[in-house]
Amino acid sequence: MATVAKFFLDPTCAFALSTLLSVLFVKGELATKTLVFKKFDPEEAIEYLTDTPILVGVGVVVLTLAMVGQCEKVARANQMRASWFLWNAAVFHIMMDGCSGGLNRPALMGANYRILDNRFRTHIPESKGGPHHGEAAGGFVVVMVELLIMSVLCIITCVGIMKNKPWHHEMQALMSAVHLFGVIMFVVPEFLTQCQNMAPIGEKSCLPELTPFTFFYYYFGVGANLVWVFVPLYLGYTAIMESAEIKAKAMKLITN
Repeated sequence: MATVAKFFLDPTCAFALSTLLSVLFVKGELATKTLVFKKFDPEEAIEYLTDTPILVGVGVVVLTLAMVGQCEKVARANQMRASWFLWNAAVFHIMMDGCSGGLNRPALMGANYRILDNRFRTHIPESKGGPHHGEAAGGFVVVMVELLIMSVLCIITCVGIMKNKPWHHEMQALMSAVHLFGVIMFVVPEFLTQCQNMAPIGEKSCLPELTPFTFFYYYFGVGANLVWVFVPLYLGYTAIMESAEIKAKAMKLITN
């Protein structure tokens, strides 16, 4: 199977694209704390999918796949690891967290970020329910690091894995640590302060009543961050162990 096709048939791709496209089919109302399914609107979809951040993300995918080329001998495990980093860069770091969360573009996804987390509602003064400026600044820094730094490092890691570069294990371990640290910095402070910035915004509870609204915006929206705990832990561990094995074999050859 062609290398390009393997990237699009990967589970991370399915997870990333379904998350990205979900806002075309559901709509949340913060005031009433309700979630409804909406009729698919082709014009809205075209406007959403042709906004600059989406096109930039698509360009990143195309450029990365061009750099990767045809690598038919890549092991399935390495292909999946490379896909994890590619789709993180293009969808989560650029299209979603970086641009939608940090810059409110595209506006459709940006509106959902403002329902998901009060730290993105910087257009509302704190006195009227908006975020504390310190909390908002902290959240902005995290998503800008995703947009400007983590996205680039993820692409480098992806290409390194696919090309079997001698440094790809170190990059995989580094990026796994950065992903884990990002989750800790963005999510853990909320659990230490009763999750007031998270949906449903303003409620002092990290276990809100289960409704369609809280399921989508809290239990899924916030709970999905666990993916960036367990996957980086696994990828970091495997990268370190594989690197250690290679170095041990090399040292054995030198001593013999």
